[in-house]
Amino acid sequence: MAYKLIIMKNDQMLRELPLVKPTTLIGRRQHNDLILDDPTVSGKHAAIYTGESQISIEDLGSTNGTYVNGDAIPAKQPHELGLGDRLVVGSYRISLQMQVSDAWNASSVSPTIAAGSFENTTRHALSQGPSAAIEILSGINKGRQLLLTKVVTTIGPPGQGVISLTHRLNAYYIKHLEGEQIVRINGQPLQSDNTKLNNGDRIQLAGIEMVFKLSPV
Repeated sequence: MAYKLIIMKNDQMLRELPLVKPTTLIGRRQHNDLILDDPTVSGKHAAIYTGESQISIEDLGSTNGTYVNGDAIPAKQPHELGLGDRLVVGSYRISLQMQVSDAWNASSVSPTIAAGSFENTTRHALSQGPSAAIEILSGINKGRQLLLTKVVTTIGPPGQGVISLTHRLNAYYIKHLEGEQIVRINGQPLQSDNTKLNNGDRIQLAGIEMVFKLSPV
């Protein structure tokens, strides 16, 4: 799996950093892989370790500490991370996501939302269940469809709102991964992290409306 970090400060997205090395150093000094030039960040603040089956972060004895999902982690002890985890390093907010590509690759337009998918396992490898797609109902990509051909598909602009659509056997589930904007299903706020989608459900995310379409194989 290919991971990336999304770095934000003052609610503004600054950059994305693909995690291509086994160890990614974070800190204020120039030798770090992710340089965060702010006095709230220690010169040698934290390290992220990327392996084949897991990813973890270690606080390297920083002055202000490192936080994962709001909790300070112990220094000098690797802490395992999961997709969508939110990190705080000084005044920076960092989220862990999969490295994805734009699902609407059109040279003539800039997509209103970005979408991508991860995991190379296809739907056929999971089951012989129904196929599904997301149709965009508003915005510059109105009328376009995103086929859900992977185990997990992520949709949404980083920093604003990102959801995942997961295929489990004969059903699809939606989860809010990150962002402060409320995700709505058929006009109602998403109530749980793993909500089953039904054919025709309408999803509202970051000002964009979509419809989930389920069809038999």
